[in-house]
Amino acid sequence: MLNRIGQEISNKKRRMIREKEREEEEELKAMSFRPRSRMPNDDSHLMQASDNDIVDRNMKWAQRRDEKLQRLKQDVDKNESDACSFKPKIVTYCNL
Repeated sequence: MLNRIGQEISNKKRRMIREKEREEEEELKAMSFRPRSRMPNDDSHLMQASDNDIVDRNMKWAQRRDEKLQRLKQDVDKNESDACSFKPKIVTYCNL
């Protein structure tokens, strides 16, 4: 009697586990999202830019960055000098 009850319980557990696995499989099948990706041999976009183009582009970027930093430094210096309240009056003496 106890043996039969134990078997029934283990059978129910197995059925529940199988049912849960089946539900998970159906849920995964329902997920239809597939990311679009390039074909593995599609390297045409890499062939468009040569090494010289990359070097030139990098040099131009560095030059623009340096010019921008220089302008910002000049603006900061100008703002600091404008904020100064002390403005000396320089008098030159002329001997006639």
